[in-house]
Amino acid sequence: MSSVSYFPGSNTCRGFHGYFQELLPDDMKKRVYIIKGGPGVGKSTLMRRIGAAWEKQGRQVQYFWCSGDPDSLDAVIADGCMLMDGTAPHVTDPTLPGAADGIINLGECLDEVIMAAHREDVLQINRDIRRCYSRAYHYLTGADAALRDMQEVYAQAVDEGALINLRLELMAFMQGMSGRCQHAYAQAITCKGVVGHLNSVKREKMLCLDLPFGFDADCLLRPLAMHLSARGVGHLALMQPLDGKKHAHLMTDRCAVCSFVEKGCETRTLPFDEKILRREHEQLAFNRAAYDLLLNQALSALHDAKEKHDVLERIYADAMDYRKLDDMQGNMVQRMTKA
Repeated sequence: MSSVSYFPGSNTCRGFHGYFQELLPDDMKKRVYIIKGGPGVGKSTLMRRIGAAWEKQGRQVQYFWCSGDPDSLDAVIADGCMLMDGTAPHVTDPTLPGAADGIINLGECLDEVIMAAHREDVLQINRDIRRCYSRAYHYLTGADAALRDMQEVYAQAVDEGALINLRLELMAFMQGMSGRCQHAYAQAITCKGVVGHLNSVKREKMLCLDLPFGFDADCLLRPLAMHLSARGVGHLALMQPLDGKKHAHLMTDRCAVCSFVEKGCETRTLPFDEKILRREHEQLAFNRAAYDLLLNQALSALHDAKEKHDVLERIYADAMDYRKLDDMQGNMVQRMTKA
């Protein structure tokens, strides 16, 4: 696989939650550039160009997509080299300035006179965007509450013996090379819905968890992650997009346990007490409907934020010196493909 895609962050019931600090540990860094500049100044375009150039060189490239706009990039990494968007909400500064890190300021290509004329417009649009995100997070908090009520029902109804046995089976199944634990998202809640890059979760050996909606897979995957860490096995913990601190999938270099069903892969399920599920049927149905409604309202608010962000991008785009921008991008492509 020449490239893989994940999200470094997601819009969650906790607000925006990300793992940007784990993208490339200091001891693995060869060259890192933090890209600064307003919306629409070419940050994502630059990362795409460099990622494509790396792929042509035969490198395995990691693309980290933006949960605010899943068609834009937050970071791109290959062979210890990284470019990363360093603007809000994931403001980042160099950790090894001069030694491995640098800053690319694409804002240098902006016409300051044009931007000054739109100062009040930019401030108002940013205020409107923040309100949209605040509304989205309120709805996501409600969706999480409905989901947690479902999780409590399934936790009560699950066969405890079967749950313990499955935990032990997963621990025996997962193998991998030594290394550290890192976190990211295979799916994120975005302005275009819940967007996923599940192909990047696939491994040579996979076990799929076929569990009912509302069952909390974290009760299986968190003990597995702790077991891998205790053995020193390197793994990628892919988190639930709504919660951000609960596990959705786990991967090593060879194996994966995922909470979706992939055709042709082994699956595991769990038995539940049908009496409890029948007794709680109406509550489960209500919570599922409430979850869907609240999630859709959150997605609508995120879509509104994206529309306002598009207006902001057009203001910045009209103020760009594209000849200067193209020169800067071309120089960076040459520099990063030699790294």
